Amino acid sequence: MSTLLAIKSSVRDLKEAMVLKLQGLGVSPGLAVGRVFWQRKNTARVPETPGKPAGVEEELARFRQALERSRRDLLALKEKVQKEGGESEAEIFDAHLLMLDDPALVGSIEEKIKGEGLNAETAVIQVADSLKATFAAIEDEYLRQRAQDIQDLEERLLGCLSPALPQSEDLPPESIVLAVDLTPSETANLPKERVLGLATVAGGKTSHTAILARGLGIPAVVALGNDLLPAQPGETIILDGNSGTLWLNPDPSTLAWAKSEQERLLKERQELDRLRHLPATTRDGQTVRLMANIGHPEEVELALLAGAEGIGLFRTEFLFLERHDPPGEEEQLQAYRRVAEKMAPHPVIIRTLDIGGDKAIPYLALPEEANPFLGLRGLRLTLARPDLLKVQFRALLQAARFGDVRIMLPMVTDPREIQQARASLEEAKAELRREGRPFNDYVPLGIMVEVPAAALMADLLARQVDFFSLGTNDLIQYTLAIDRTNSSVGDLYNPFHPAVIRLVANVIQVGEEADLEVGMCGEMAGDPAATELLLGLGLKEFSMAPSSIPRVKRTIRQASREEARTKASFKKGPFGSTR
Repeated sequence: MSTLLAIKSSVRDLKEAMVLKLQGLGVSPGLAVGRVFWQRKNTARVPETPGKPAGVEEELARFRQALERSRRDLLALKEKVQKEGGESEAEIFDAHLLMLDDPALVGSIEEKIKGEGLNAETAVIQVADSLKATFAAIEDEYLRQRAQDIQDLEERLLGCLSPALPQSEDLPPESIVLAVDLTPSETANLPKERVLGLATVAGGKTSHTAILARGLGIPAVVALGNDLLPAQPGETIILDGNSGTLWLNPDPSTLAWAKSEQERLLKERQELDRLRHLPATTRDGQTVRLMANIGHPEEVELALLAGAEGIGLFRTEFLFLERHDPPGEEEQLQAYRRVAEKMAPHPVIIRTLDIGGDKAIPYLALPEEANPFLGLRGLRLTLARPDLLKVQFRALLQAARFGDVRIMLPMVTDPREIQQARASLEEAKAELRREGRPFNDYVPLGIMVEVPAAALMADLLARQVDFFSLGTNDLIQYTLAIDRTNSSVGDLYNPFHPAVIRLVANVIQVGEEADLEVGMCGEMAGDPAATELLLGLGLKEFSMAPSSIPRVKRTIRQASREEARTKASFKKGPFGSTR
């Protein structure tokens, strides 16, 4: 009997030893308990050394047929997502449709076929690989994730060129889908009624797959790394899209906790939903504005669903990427107009192009720099390229007819930069008047305060602008001389460092004295742990990722402005205590 007990004990110990806890990035909230299903990609579409095509015209015809079929498939997929998720999630596929119509992209592939004698599959792969490498080299996470769209398009075209590929096995009910990465099309094509969650080896917070998962209401965790690979089909898995944690083969106590946590999260979600349309007002009657940061027009719906009272940061870089030439005035106008109309009557703060030498954009011919973060970037770049700035100003002025549009300049360090930008803005107005184009003659012009120089001389800059917005991500790393993306010094990246708090406090105080609106659009604004401190410092506009709004609002409604002021005075005191 003792031998049998020992065997049973060994088996139990072995099972418990197989429990694996992984940490990634939670990109879509929710807790799911289900079974592992691996989404495998077919990597055998094209031979490693493809032979030359039998005829150039035949290959061109095959490629053009694949383009047309891809276009039809994307339109059908967009319609499916509109029904299951929403309009904004479906708009993700508009970017894919635009790429299929991009003469430069299509021309590059056709030139490979005609000029180099490649078959259609190889031409698609080579052009796609080049574009993916361009995006992979970009420091900005949102822009870097656009490589996933190129991957999606590549796989779609290759699938249309080789339509007889074997199909993947049926997805069983109550599955948690695992993959190295998922393209937007793969995510949208998953049968929602069978999928409880998504987990990937790679990926990022700003990927279109993450946006789709949120829109479809599917909990998701990405960037789990290669430790996810040993997971076997059918194994039990717990996925927490809030914390980014995943458990493989959880023990009974962890499973019991997960069930209890699911009930708690359901109650919390119901509580936060009730707050959605309530004002962000403290217990003692101070109301502040909560706004959203977005990087694409499609994200406006997410902002509205979260209860945002405006857009505090609309990044415009998406317009300048995934292409071979700068966007035209009309294309920019339509993108800005869509956001302004959807968010009206609330304000929409649109940041001019913020790109620099760390981003490989061939048509800009940017110089290679030893330290691009201290080089030609942000407003410095667009002042050096007035053609880019003028076109963007013209589009913004015209879009301002359709809503409360405000213009924000990035990376300002000197009053002369603002003067030059204002001169360009006035030139844009004069041109529009001469051409008889309707526009809004008064559009507020502000700056992103994201370098210590701007924060320290806020009193001088305040004379030339209509508002400030604190970009704390860069402000913190420039103040502390710490790269926020460098894991070896990550523990030193501290938003609550006394030097950072003093700079933030100075900007807010200067804004109050100059009667300027002061907002914050860095990650600090969306951190509930910082909310009370920022309230105490006098911040009245917080802008953050849409998903952060409900929790920050709850913190504000539970806080007292007077108590917050007392605590903030201590933190920014003469010794800079951060207790």
